[in-house]
Amino acid sequence: MMLRPPSAWRVAVLLCVLVVVVTLLQLNSINTPQPGTMTPRITTDKDVYHVGDTVHAEYSYVNTNGWAVLFSPPNSYSGMSGSYENESSPYGVIVHATRVSDTFVVPPGESFDMGSQDFKLGKAGRFSIWCGSASKVVDVLP
Repeated sequence: MMLRPPSAWRVAVLLCVLVVVVTLLQLNSINTPQPGTMTPRITTDKDVYHVGDTVHAEYSYVNTNGWAVLFSPPNSYSGMSGSYENESSPYGVIVHATRVSDTFVVPPGESFDMGSQDFKLGKAGRFSIWCGSASKVVDVLP
């Protein structure tokens, strides 16, 4: 008994099915939470301010992975602090957070917001804002 090679349309259909299956598997792996790290980040509404302006700073964790990450945010953390270069921060706070869940799924490129704080700028110079290992420096012009 001789075997006939498959017809061109059967090969085309099998290739299409294979492409669809591989694509679905890749999409599923992107949306299914996987191990990964979240990067702490402080963002501000601007990078340059003037004396008398108020800096609005946000503290968050950003998913820089190419896949969804299951994230367990800390229940307490040092709040944001700010000071001018070569000066110490006038105060510090500890934030205690109660959340609706212990873990959250954070899609790739998205962030989990921890909190925000405003800082009134009283003089010109470089103003640093930090929380944990995240920091941001803004310029304050006269």
